[in-house]
Amino acid sequence: MARRRFAVALVVPPPVSIEIDGLRRALGDRQLGRIDPHITIIPPINLHEDQIGDALAVVQAAARAAGPMALTLGPVDTFAETSPVRFLAVEPWEPVVELHRACWTDVLDRPEKRPFHPHCTVDIDGGPTDGADPALDLLAGFRVQVELDRVTVLENVDRGWDPYLAYRFGLG
Repeated sequence: MARRRFAVALVVPPPVSIEIDGLRRALGDRQLGRIDPHITIIPPINLHEDQIGDALAVVQAAARAAGPMALTLGPVDTFAETSPVRFLAVEPWEPVVELHRACWTDVLDRPEKRPFHPHCTVDIDGGPTDGADPALDLLAGFRVQVELDRVTVLENVDRGWDPYLAYRFGLG
């Protein structure tokens, strides 16, 4: 039976996504153009064809229970000792964590590799590994407000991530 690769995310809409892509370009993010700026809710997961409907039902139920999110993205940070990935911090965490918990069930449930940490990646490879990262100081004041009203299921297609289906908060 064929398997397909999916993820669940809060995709950042324009014009904020355009601003974030400018940061990504300046930082040399190799994922630029492969995936839109986003906050991962469920990391990539392989699903058999017969599991896709169940996965969509989980995300739809989580979206129905959630409300629109007013978030602040920034400043740029890193996971330091565990990973040089550069990301935009997310505030407040609570609605994002609640959505993650609501989606991390049924067919989308699996052992977590690391604790959930809401963030918006701006450079997958990160900065220098042998000292301080100058980007953290240069971008310490960067903050942008974003209103999110939906959660998106993404599918891995041709080495990129395309929207598969989105559910509006409160409606599903």
